[in-house]
Amino acid sequence: MLPLLMWVPVMTSFVLGVVYLVLGEGGPVLKLTVCIVFVVAAYLQFSSPYPIGGLVMQAGLALALAIWRKLAATT
Repeated sequence: MLPLLMWVPVMTSFVLGVVYLVLGEGGPVLKLTVCIVFVVAAYLQFSSPYPIGGLVMQAGLALALAIWRKLAATT
């Protein structure tokens, strides 16, 4: 069950990241930054000795993108 829970923030930040890339009003630099943060967090979570750091980065990215989506929907 625990390995499945490790995928929840990854999939959430991936889906919200794709939505941000398609519908986001940010410039190319901000969109590239979101992509870089996602890739670094995925690397840390699955291929480095610091999986908790990657998990925290993925959860933070997912939370930030969810807040952006909520704010974009209310305006």
